[in-house]
Amino acid sequence: MKRNFWLLVIAFFLNVSCETPVKDDQQKISLGSSLNVPEKLGLSLNDLFEVRNVVPIETPDSIPLGHVFFTGITDDYFIVHDNYSVYRIDKTSGKIGRLNRVGRGPGEYNEIHHAIIDNSNQYICVFDFQNKRINRYDFDFNFKDYTGNDSIGMWDILENGDYIVSYNPFLGTEYIMGVYDDEWNLRYNAIHKNNDQRNNSLVQFDGISRFNGKTYLRPTGNDTLYQITADQSLPALVIDKGKYKMPAELFSSVAALNKDGYKYITQDYGFLVSKYCFLKFYYNNKMYFDIWDIQSDKLLYRRVVSGYGGTFGIPLKFDRVNIKVWPSYVDGNHMYLVISADILSDVMPSISEYDNPVIIELELK
Repeated sequence: MKRNFWLLVIAFFLNVSCETPVKDDQQKISLGSSLNVPEKLGLSLNDLFEVRNVVPIETPDSIPLGHVFFTGITDDYFIVHDNYSVYRIDKTSGKIGRLNRVGRGPGEYNEIHHAIIDNSNQYICVFDFQNKRINRYDFDFNFKDYTGNDSIGMWDILENGDYIVSYNPFLGTEYIMGVYDDEWNLRYNAIHKNNDQRNNSLVQFDGISRFNGKTYLRPTGNDTLYQITADQSLPALVIDKGKYKMPAELFSSVAALNKDGYKYITQDYGFLVSKYCFLKFYYNNKMYFDIWDIQSDKLLYRRVVSGYGGTFGIPLKFDRVNIKVWPSYVDGNHMYLVISADILSDVMPSISEYDNPVIIELELK
């Protein structure tokens, strides 16, 4: 999955915003008005979470892991993927297996645009955008079947087994998303595109995420995060950027964005765990790592990093050292971190700095 934030934005917090009315009873994050707070340190991830599991990933010579995206969790495995492979990691032993079937034939894919876990049917689903199909494999990587569909930009599975689809941005659809049953019959479309979204010259994919057992979508050009159910889409959370909201006209070209984009809040995305929002964004050529209580609209933690240096994330005391971390994946009250082995090799004698990463599972207190 390519992550060029100017051109392909797939995380649930997106760059550009249009005016979104905020109701008095709606959960929100007053992000714009908080920028006068330079930093707010003192909080540790240990204040909110307990370490439940530490799994060093096996490092066979044939499967060195680079940067991977956390796909999901089964009863027995962590599933991660990169652009061309899906990896299955045993939760106990760390033993790793790999699915790698690049091609255009049956059971193959050109590139992994998106991957999800269908735990109810025990499938790994790989979406190949270029070949316009979803391949399904069992947890042993045996190919089962595929579905061809050229309307999908991103997709996921709702709690009742229905499918949520954010539509292929190249198709020029009237709606941003639709919900389908498991036979791909349309249940309903939702969220009309506004003029800015129709006329935007840059291609973006509207991201879908799952937090706290619910499914969410945040459309491009909108500050509202919507909860999606089998019956309706409901506004759930507003990211209020105030005067630091990106003007729609600025997002009409890469040149304009690169010239003046630093003046606004951009590339904002995050994770929800219970009442906490872990929010990362850029403003004025600096990277911000925030933690918010969305029930009280209160900023709990902020670290600001200038340029490409500095210390990223939030501290986690692990064994005898403090390491700086940021979520890779969340599932209910559990958070998962993928930590480079070179960071932990001093406190974990069983691994070397050249080994595959370590997965740390945390649980909310």
